[in-house]
Amino acid sequence: MKASVVIPTKNGEQYLEEVLKAVFSQQVTFEFEVVVIDSGSTDRTLSILRQFPLRLLQIPPLDFNHGETRNQAIAHAQGEFIALITQDATPADPRWLANLVGAFAEEDVAGVFGPHLTRGDCDPIETRNLIQHFRNFGLERTHVRIDDEADYHARQGWYDFFSNCNSCLRRSVWERIPFRRTSMAEDQMWAQDVLKAGYVKVYEPSAAVYHSHAYSPWIHLKRSFDEFRSYRILENPGGYHRLRQIFPGVFREIAHDLRYIRRESGLPLHQKLHWYWNYPLINVGRKMGGYLGTNYRRLPQAVQDFLSLQEANRRRGAKRQVLQAMETP
Repeated sequence: MKASVVIPTKNGEQYLEEVLKAVFSQQVTFEFEVVVIDSGSTDRTLSILRQFPLRLLQIPPLDFNHGETRNQAIAHAQGEFIALITQDATPADPRWLANLVGAFAEEDVAGVFGPHLTRGDCDPIETRNLIQHFRNFGLERTHVRIDDEADYHARQGWYDFFSNCNSCLRRSVWERIPFRRTSMAEDQMWAQDVLKAGYVKVYEPSAAVYHSHAYSPWIHLKRSFDEFRSYRILENPGGYHRLRQIFPGVFREIAHDLRYIRRESGLPLHQKLHWYWNYPLINVGRKMGGYLGTNYRRLPQAVQDFLSLQEANRRRGAKRQVLQAMETP
C-alpha cells in the first residue's frame, strides 16, 4: 500500500462529509486507504463514516491524546506514507495527496506539510496572517534541515512548525520516532524530534487544505493558552514573558488591523462592522492567552485546567462517557 490517510474524529459532522468526499476523489496513480479513529462521537459522525469505504477504529473519549491516538491509528494503517488531516480540513485540490507523496523524492525526507486556506467565515486578519505565515516557508517546495544550530535557536518556531491538519509522514521514520504523548502540538514536537535526528521536513505549497475556525474571543484566549504553553514545552524562546510585550503595543496593532479591515473591498459593510467590534477582543484574547501560556509554570494546575481548551474538551468527553455508562443497562 503506497499511502494511508489518517483522520481522528470527534463530533465532526459539520465538515466531515465534505472532507471525505474530497479525500475519496483524489487523483492518484497508486493505491491508498483511509483510516479513521473516533473517540466517542455523539452526533452524526459515525453515520457519515459508514457511508464511505474506510477502516473505522473506535476508542473511549478519555483515551484520546493528540500524540498517542494518532500513533494508534497509524499502527493500524498499511501505507508507506501516512497523510494526516483533521475532520474539518478539506483537501483543496484533487492532486493534494499525490503532491504530498511526491515531495518524498529524497530518502532523508521524514515529513511533508502543506498550507491552510481559510473558509468564508474566518476573520479577515486571520486570513491575512495565515497567508503570510505559509509564505514564510517559500512559494516553491522548500526543504528544511538543521545545518546551523545558532540559526535553529534564532528561528526555532520556523524550524519546528508542522501541522497535522495537513501533513504526511514517512512510515519508516515514524516507526523510529513516533509522536510524543501530549495534549497539544504533537506535530511540532515530532518535527523537532526528526530534525534533531538529522532528517528533513518539506513544505509543499501545492498540497493545500481548507481549514480555519470562527472562535469567540474567549475561545481564542483558551486556544492561545494551549499553543503558547506547548511552545514553552518545546523550549521555544518566543512568547510573551512580560505584559509590556503586549501593552501598549497591542492597541497600535489593533488600529492597524482595523484600517486593514476598512480597506478590504471584498467585505460587505455588515461584516466590516462585525469585525470592527469583535477583532479588538479577539486580538487581546489571543495576546493574553499567549502571556498566560508562556508563563504557565507560575499558575496553579487548577487555573491551567480552567484556561485550557484541550482540558475543557477532555472534561466534556469524560462527562459524556459517564452519562453513557449510567444509561447503559
